[in-house]
Amino acid sequence: MVRHHTPAGWPLLLLAVALFALGCNSSTDDPDTTNSQLSVTALSPSEACVDWDGTEVDTNGDGTIDGSAYVGTTQVVNFQSTVRGSSPDSPWNDVVLTECEISYKMDYGFPPPPRRFGVQVAIPANGTGSAAVTTVDANDIQPFFGAGDQGTIILKFYGEDAGGHPASAVGSTRLLTATECN
Repeated sequence: MVRHHTPAGWPLLLLAVALFALGCNSSTDDPDTTNSQLSVTALSPSEACVDWDGTEVDTNGDGTIDGSAYVGTTQVVNFQSTVRGSSPDSPWNDVVLTECEISYKMDYGFPPPPRRFGVQVAIPANGTGSAAVTTVDANDIQPFFGAGDQGTIILKFYGEDAGGHPASAVGSTRLLTATECN
C-alpha cells in the first residue's frame, strides 16, 4: 500500500495565497492613485437659473434703452474627501483641485461648447472644501439659451494630492431658463 503524505504546511500556504489575493486589489491599491476619494456633495443654489432674455440697458449712455446685458450663473460647489487606507489623517492625503471643466447636456437644442478654467480648492484629508464656480458664462446666454430651455451642467474637477497623485471629482446640476432669476 502506497501512502501519500500531505505536507503539514500545505493548508497554511493556501491560506497565505488566498489572503494575498484578497489584499492586493489593483482597483483600490494602486500606488499611483490618491487615497482621497472626492465627491461633490452639493451645489448652492441647487439649480442653475439662466435669465435668457437679459436685462434691458442703455449701453451708450444717451438715456435710451438700446441693448441687453446678460449675467452669468455662479454656484458654490461643496466637496467631501473620504480617505481610504491606513493613515486617513495624513497630510499626504490633502488634495488641491486646480482645474474645472464644464460641459452641458441639453434636453433639446445645441449646448454651449465645453469650458476649462483654473480653480483653487484645498480639501484636507477627510475634510471638506468649497469653491464658487461660474457654471453658465454670460457670453453663452444669448447664442445658446432661449425660453424653456433645460438641461444638465456636468462639472469635472482635476488636481492632485500632496503626494503628487492625480485626484478628481465629478458633479452635476440642473439648468433651467427663466425671464428673471432670483
